Amino acid sequence: MIDITCLDALKVFISRVKESGGTILVSGVSSGLNSMLLSSELTQEIGEENISLSKEELFSSSTKALQRARELLKGENKCLH
Repeated sequence: MIDITCLDALKVFISRVKESGGTILVSGVSSGLNSMLLSSELTQEIGEENISLSKEELFSSSTKALQRARELLKGENKCLH
């Protein structure tokens, strides 16, 4: 489980990524961690659409995160060479 120090460090990391124009994608989030993210308002900072909850189906949250990353990359129209 994550303690308050980790949550504070995560807030700083999210802020830095967003300031540089990046997006945070989180995959495999347990119900307990999701509750912590909600209560600390980190869900709003990350964006609900960027959080993939852990499911019983193997790799389902990773697949969802990869699909979201593809959506974000399509919207950027950047050359990745």
